[in-house]
Amino acid sequence: MKDSNENSINQNQLNNKKPVPLAKVITGLELQSSHNTGEFHMKSTSDNYINNTQNSPSDNIVEIRPNTDNADDSILIKEGAYEAVLISWETVIMFGKPKVEMYFKIIEFGDHLDKKFSGYYYVKRHKGKPGKKGKFIAKSSGDLLEQWYKVFPESSRLRPDRIPMQKLLNKPVKVKIKTVKLNYKGKPLPKQMYYSKVDEILPI
Repeated sequence: MKDSNENSINQNQLNNKKPVPLAKVITGLELQSSHNTGEFHMKSTSDNYINNTQNSPSDNIVEIRPNTDNADDSILIKEGAYEAVLISWETVIMFGKPKVEMYFKIIEFGDHLDKKFSGYYYVKRHKGKPGKKGKFIAKSSGDLLEQWYKVFPESSRLRPDRIPMQKLLNKPVKVKIKTVKLNYKGKPLPKQMYYSKVDEILPI
C-alpha cells in the first residue's frame, strides 16, 4: 500500500513539473550584447571572433595636424628678402651628407603670402635617426650658427649640440630667397626647372 502511494505521488510530481525550454541554437547568426563601455559582436563559427569595442568620445578624437612642413620646390618667386617664420625643421641626409632642412612660411602680405620654402644647412652630424625635428650637432663655424647669432645678437655662445630650435619657431624673421639655377652636379638647369629656396636668415 505504501509503495502504491509513493508511486502515485511521484507520478503527480512528474505531471506538474514545468518542461525545460530547449536552448536556442545559434548558427550563422550574429549575437549582440550591449554594455556600458561598448558592444561585443560574435559571428558564426565559420568566422573568426571579432571584439569591436567602442571607446568613449574622448578616446575617439584623432589629432590631425596640417601638413605645413613640406615646401614646394617648384615655386619660383623674385629673389629678395621676405618676412617669414620657421614652421618646422627636419634632419636629412642629402647626397650622403647630414643636413638640417628648415621650413619657412612667408607671412608678408602680397602675392607670396603663405608660400613655403626650404633652407638647407650642413651640420657636423645628426644625433639619432634623421627625422622631423631631429637633433643634430651644428658646425662651430657653419652658416647655421652664424645666421642664428644675427637673429639673436644677445644670445650667449651656444654649444653646437644644443641649438634651441624651438626658440626660432614662429619668430618673425627676414629670409633671403635665392633662385636655384644649377643642379647638384653644378650643371645649369633648364629654365623650366628653376626654383626658389631660402639662402639666408636675417633679423627684422
